[in-house]
Amino acid sequence: MLLLSALLGNQASIAAEPFSKPFRLRSEAAEHQDIGAFRELGSVRLGTRSHDGAPIRELSGLAWDADEGLLYAVSDAGYLVHLRPRFGADRLLAVALVARFPLRDRRGAPLEGRAADAESLAVRHTRNGRRGDAELCVTFEIQPRAACFSTRGEWLKKLALPVGLRHRWNYRGANQQLESLAFLASGGFLTAPERPLKNLDPELLWLHHSDGRRWSFTPYDRAHSAVVGLETLHDDTVLVLERRFVSPLHAIVFTLRALHLDDSAGGEARTRELARLDNRRGWAIDNFEAIAHHEAKRFFIVSDDNQNPLQRSLLVYFELDNL
Repeated sequence: MLLLSALLGNQASIAAEPFSKPFRLRSEAAEHQDIGAFRELGSVRLGTRSHDGAPIRELSGLAWDADEGLLYAVSDAGYLVHLRPRFGADRLLAVALVARFPLRDRRGAPLEGRAADAESLAVRHTRNGRRGDAELCVTFEIQPRAACFSTRGEWLKKLALPVGLRHRWNYRGANQQLESLAFLASGGFLTAPERPLKNLDPELLWLHHSDGRRWSFTPYDRAHSAVVGLETLHDDTVLVLERRFVSPLHAIVFTLRALHLDDSAGGEARTRELARLDNRRGWAIDNFEAIAHHEAKRFFIVSDDNQNPLQRSLLVYFELDNL
C-alpha cells in the first residue's frame, strides 16, 4: 500500500510538472549585438514527454491556428502535437501541451517506420474566423510525398507534388529531401528539399511551386547551407529559414531571409537577409527546423532535438522589426 501511494504520488508530481521552462537564448555578451531585424520575445525549452509518458521529440514542422489559438507541431516519428502558448507583457512565457495524436494513413492505421518521417507542416483555413475546419498538410522525408490531415491526425487527402520531387532517386541523399512547405495566398504551395535536386545547381538553394515553377537564391554557405523552413505572408512574401551546418566543430549559423517571387516561369528570386544567428556570437541555438507566422511581424521557430540528450526542443518567439 505504501509502495502504491508512493507511485501515485510520483505520477501526480509528473503530471503537475510544467511542459515548458524558460530558456536563455543568448548570453549577456550577445544581448546588445546587432542582429538585423530579429528581436527575441521569449524562449522556452519544451518537455520530452506528455503527462501519460508518450514521447514529445524531434519536432520539425510548425504552424499557427489563429482561430483555435493553438500551435501545431509534427514529429519525425509521425505524430502531431497541439501546443498552447501563454503570453504576458508582450512576451512568450510558457507553453502547455494540449494533445498528442498519431498521424494516420488512409486506412486509419498510425504511420510507422520509414513512412512516418514528417518534416514540415502548413495549415489552411486557420484565419477565417471559423473553428474546427483547419486542414494540416505535411511533407515526408525518406518516402517523399505530401498529405493533408485533420487536427486529430486523420488522413484527409494526398497533396500532389511537382513531378521532379516525387521520386527519392532525384534527391542528393535520403536525409536531404523535403524539409519545408508553405501555401501562397495567390494559390498553390511552395516546398523545398534541404539541398538541391541532383539535376540543379548545387551551389544554389531552390524553391519549387506546386505548378512546376522553381526559383533559386544564393545561400550563406554554398556548400553547406540547407533550407529547413518556409513561411509565407498575405502578400506572398516568402520567409526562408536556412541552416549552415558542417560539424559540431564549426560554426552553426541560421539565416532568415525574405524572398520575393516574380510572376514569370521562375528563375532567380529577389532576396533580403533579415537576421543571422551564429553560435560563435553568444547564441545558444539548436537544430531549428521550422518557422510559423503568429501575427503581424511575429513568428515562432522550433528545434528538432534528434532524440539526442545533448540537444533541446526550443521554441523561440520573435519579431522581425523591418520586415
